[in-house]
Amino acid sequence: MNEYELYIRSYGASNTAQVAVQTNEDLVEKGMQTEDWFIEDKWIQAPAENFVECDSEYPSLPWLEERKVPKKTSKKSDGRDQSKQEFERKMIKALSKVDSQRLSRFLNGASKVMEAILEENEIAAGFTGSFETKSSIKIGEAFTTLAKLPILEGRGLRCLEYSPVDSRMFLTAWTKSKSQQQHKSKGILCLWHLSDPKTPYRLLLLEGDPTSCCFSPARPHLAFAGTEDGSIQVWDLKEREVTRRDSAIDVGAGKAVRLQYPSYSTEGLYSTDTPTKRAHEESIVKILANNSAEQSSDAVDEYTVGNVTSQVASFDESGAVQFWTVLEFRDEAEAFKEAQNDLGMWVGGRVKLTNGKSLNIKNSEKSALSPIVTLSDVTLAPAEAGQFVAASDIGIIRESRYQDRCHPRQYLPSKVAQDDLFRALPAHLRVIDKPTTVAFSPFFPDIFAGCFYSGRVALFRLSSEVPIKTWVLESAQQGRTKQVSPPPVKCVRWSAHRPAVFFVLDQESGLHVWDLMESDRGPHYTMDLTLMGKAKATMFALSGNAAHTKGHPVESSSHECLMLGYENGVIEAHKLTTELVEPTIDEEQRFKEYLEKL
Repeated sequence: MNEYELYIRSYGASNTAQVAVQTNEDLVEKGMQTEDWFIEDKWIQAPAENFVECDSEYPSLPWLEERKVPKKTSKKSDGRDQSKQEFERKMIKALSKVDSQRLSRFLNGASKVMEAILEENEIAAGFTGSFETKSSIKIGEAFTTLAKLPILEGRGLRCLEYSPVDSRMFLTAWTKSKSQQQHKSKGILCLWHLSDPKTPYRLLLLEGDPTSCCFSPARPHLAFAGTEDGSIQVWDLKEREVTRRDSAIDVGAGKAVRLQYPSYSTEGLYSTDTPTKRAHEESIVKILANNSAEQSSDAVDEYTVGNVTSQVASFDESGAVQFWTVLEFRDEAEAFKEAQNDLGMWVGGRVKLTNGKSLNIKNSEKSALSPIVTLSDVTLAPAEAGQFVAASDIGIIRESRYQDRCHPRQYLPSKVAQDDLFRALPAHLRVIDKPTTVAFSPFFPDIFAGCFYSGRVALFRLSSEVPIKTWVLESAQQGRTKQVSPPPVKCVRWSAHRPAVFFVLDQESGLHVWDLMESDRGPHYTMDLTLMGKAKATMFALSGNAAHTKGHPVESSSHECLMLGYENGVIEAHKLTTELVEPTIDEEQRFKEYLEKL
């Protein structure tokens, strides 16, 4: 009991009542804040269309017109109006120094950085969300079908090519359209991202029918294409949309895709040395970019960015080879100045091709009926700079851009090449089997696979003219066809994740998969890819492993995707099983020991 309670208890309870304990109730007051708050306007962006004479000292901004004229202040001002006017004067002075061009460049660069960050997040999460249907082939886990756009109706599929540094990005090349539709007279390259298989990222237009396409490993933002008329086209995927005369096309579902014309084209350009001759007079068989970025110790060229050089090589059917140097200009002023002297550059583009070394592959045998060589496939030799291996009508041949002697120069499908009687035959009789395609191993640069029209598949070592291992295909349609002879080989590709695995597609739509760690007697898997019993698979592509792209620290994907193209234009993307993606323990070393025993 406290002191107050003790007092009340002793006071008594008769004739008394406690009604209040507060004192000075009459002095209670109510306070109110009536002064205005001091508010400052802060802006973070001014639309470009609202700038009038932005280079003058006093820009005209609609929302600042009233503030330029000071308002009359009352005699009772406490100094806040003067402070507000001083702030406005400082703001107008700061806005007069705004560099709109610099702001535009910053926003353009920042948007690309944000886009790259979002794409990296998608890569880290994988592209499993794009594959919603269980795969129809036994080496796939799931698959998805790319959307067939209205603009692609009546066009033929000519090429599939993955980006060497991004396993989700790839190109599909389409011929001119036979139907009456928009852009029917132009070929199209579709740039896709596997994160969105229903809508292409961009549509690249070109004159003529494309026959081959590729990305540049040294500069992944550059895409190249060769055409039937022998021209080379280049697209700079980083170019700003506002600098191009491009448009967009509606692809349905409320989505629009940007159309982009080439940044550089050799269409209609002739050699400066021979005004009546072009670099290529025949159809382009293959266009290939240099597989690695070469660092130069020389001074930086005034046209190039940094000290990274980039080159591409184009090969046509008649054996003509042209090496090109890719030049990128630092700013728009230099590019515009160069475009006035080079008719191949589009206004606003920053990319240019310059002619480098050129050569013609010829049959050097004296007994040959004709020196002309016809090429069907070409690949660069990663173990030897400047050299390449080609499948031709005189066999698999090896050439150098420096035209120095290569040994061996010719590779044959069997060990019959060791026979002296065979060597004594004339050159036009010595080719007993026509090669169709070649491909180097990404793990062992001196090993390549060569395939032939007879259905023979052979492994070669670059230093030996005879194969170290050969197989003969069996038809994937056994029991359903009367075909007796092996089907001709159409395409061969090595796995970018497992050293001992490679894929072969024959002309009867049969896919054969070798796993040399399981067995070297023949393909580990053989399957018929005929779609719905009618459309045959005509081409395929495998996603790359960025870990094997030298000079480019890009995270490699744990997924490998098999892209299948059919003769009716349908394109399927299959996510391969873990068995064909994840290497076994010490697989690279074990495969190396296997090759040494052959």
